[in-house]
Amino acid sequence: MENFFLEHLIDLSDKAEHSNRFTFSNFLNEEEINELLKHKNSFIKFTLFGGTDGTSRKMARFGDEDELYYTEDFPIVTLKITPVNKKFADTLSHRDYLGALMSLSIEREHIGDIITRENEAFIFVTKKMGGFICENLNKIKHTDVICTECEFEQTDKLFTLEEITVISSSLRADCIICAVFNISRSTAESYFNGKKVFVNSAVCENSSKQLKENDTVSVRGFGKFIFNKELSQTKKGRLKISISLYK
Repeated sequence: MENFFLEHLIDLSDKAEHSNRFTFSNFLNEEEINELLKHKNSFIKFTLFGGTDGTSRKMARFGDEDELYYTEDFPIVTLKITPVNKKFADTLSHRDYLGALMSLSIEREHIGDIITRENEAFIFVTKKMGGFICENLNKIKHTDVICTECEFEQTDKLFTLEEITVISSSLRADCIICAVFNISRSTAESYFNGKKVFVNSAVCENSSKQLKENDTVSVRGFGKFIFNKELSQTKKGRLKISISLYK
């Protein structure tokens, strides 16, 4: 599977190089992005983007603007999903929105990040699927919904960062993850073993890894944060740590 995936990306890279035109992948998850970055010497210059800053799922664009003498936008559209009647709307989760899209027989690679807000969601999708989704997505669970395309100006700051302070026994990745998401050490360890922890977009299986300032940490199913810095120590020698939590 990994070889097929890398071969596909190499084909896109070669096509861009030989045709002098940009080529684009579909949305890649964090594990796939990690593989791409690990083998970056196999590709021409590429750029990653997911529709706005802070996304976990991204497309790869192969080609260098300086060499091609033009630019081309990523084929991504942002859809806004709102209930027809907020008064009678269900409380919908990320899983509900994703399930509704998958029920339309849309492959996961055509769907980027899904950002839920109160009574609405913003979803990044491939451009070729945007119109189809707007025409066919009219109900999620028991809620009738309206789907419209958004301008980038409406979505360029969808992610907000909440500044929090946590207490940790050390700068180990597992200790800080436990403090941020309020989970047990054994739960955190299972996520490291399951390759569900990413530090700066790279899979991290080493739970004792020491985090450094400005490291971005993502735990699949829990969320993402930036480790800002160590602030001070408590009287018992534990560490006060500044965190920016993606909301």
